[in-house]
Amino acid sequence: MLQEIRQKVYRRIARRILKWPVLLFIHAVAFTFGSSLLGLLNLIRSQPGAIDGVIYWTVFLWSIVFFAHAAYTYFNSGARLGTRQAITKEEVSDAADTYGLTEEQRIVLQYYLLEDVTAHSRIYRRLLHHAEFALALWPGMMVPALLLQFSPDFITTFNLCLLISWVGTFVLGVTLPFRQFMLPREGELQLEKKAKRGEKPKRSLEELDLLSEISIPLGDDGELLSDKELAQRRASQH
Repeated sequence: MLQEIRQKVYRRIARRILKWPVLLFIHAVAFTFGSSLLGLLNLIRSQPGAIDGVIYWTVFLWSIVFFAHAAYTYFNSGARLGTRQAITKEEVSDAADTYGLTEEQRIVLQYYLLEDVTAHSRIYRRLLHHAEFALALWPGMMVPALLLQFSPDFITTFNLCLLISWVGTFVLGVTLPFRQFMLPREGELQLEKKAKRGEKPKRSLEELDLLSEISIPLGDDGELLSDKELAQRRASQH
């Protein structure tokens, strides 16, 4: 019964903090190719070492808006620990009242739901990192170029910074689908391989503290005991 409740509660949590970030993903793609195109236009239309003010400030401000959009989405998603814990606790409390769960069942349900939400919130963290890289590639790369504008090698330095920004942003955009859709699956495959080899994933101190609140025995490594291991422990105690 607890497994069915877990699935139902997870779907409610997913509707609140695990919605597919369509607008942010579109924004990431638009910024990638838009800024790349504007950077290329600056190289083509402007004199060597010259800055097209409209293009520069457009990309500069756009990168800040993109980062703000990504940060807002991240902090309101299951990727943020505080949001994840608050929403999960709220939904589990409602489920406990609805299905008459014991305190032990409530804590176990909350623990595994936190694992579920964490596993499915990678996309928010990766899109935030994408925005952070974009911020570093444009305002970040332009700052040293502007600081060196009076140096004899300013033209070379500026063109190099602009080239790095353009190429870096383009590479981020091209690899975005792979980083969003392939890497999570590869992570799941790694967990499957470890499970086949009998390896258990390490648990954080936060997870161990949560498990220690309930009367479920843990092994010396902090992992949940299987039925066989539990039976052996009980037999050794008699």
